[in-house]
Amino acid sequence: MRQFYLLFLVFNLFAMQTSPATGLPFTRFYSSKVYKGGIQNYAFTQDSYGSLFVANNFGLLHYDGTDWQRFGLPNSTKIRDLWVEHDEKVYVAAQGEIGYFHFQTGPEPVYHSLLDRLPEGYRDLEEVWKVFRLHEHLVFCTFDYLFIFDEHETLIRIIESDSGFLSFHQHQQQLYVQDSDKGLLRLERDRLQTVPQGESLTKNLIRGMVTISPMCCFSSKKTAACYS
Repeated sequence: MRQFYLLFLVFNLFAMQTSPATGLPFTRFYSSKVYKGGIQNYAFTQDSYGSLFVANNFGLLHYDGTDWQRFGLPNSTKIRDLWVEHDEKVYVAAQGEIGYFHFQTGPEPVYHSLLDRLPEGYRDLEEVWKVFRLHEHLVFCTFDYLFIFDEHETLIRIIESDSGFLSFHQHQQQLYVQDSDKGLLRLERDRLQTVPQGESLTKNLIRGMVTISPMCCFSSKKTAACYS
């Protein structure tokens, strides 16, 4: 019996040393000191080369697999969301700011603000929470407005909420917006239209969206709805 236990122990030790960690992803921890940013990271995306871009409360973080870089906004505010365009531009939705970093103009990217494209009465922004690319349109989202730009970064429409937007979600090149009075809306031809039974999703904040092809399902604490 002792020989059996000894052989069993030796076999398991050998297996632990020689077997790969099947199913476990390779992970590495980066502290805020290493990535040279703040402790809050709001959104992540990659370009076609695999470079990582992070929306951080100190600005835009860039990681090429070796080195971290941080690029601040002119007003030194936090970035809430981002979108990479053709590996050249990184559009950002930020605190009091909208615009993009152009990454192919020199050793460091150049920031271009789009605030001056807005009518003067709309430029005093607070938080811009999301930015989406929908076909040829670019949409910046606040709790009060949707700012829609065309492929030439020209403002073509402003959509205002009377009661306030609560959350924003994208599914198959369609933008869904939760309005506190009207419920779940879908952006169609630059206008927001109520989806069937969308009124049931009003006050309960939509916390997530799951794609179950060909449907997308939205859920809050109390309700859920699926649309094709």
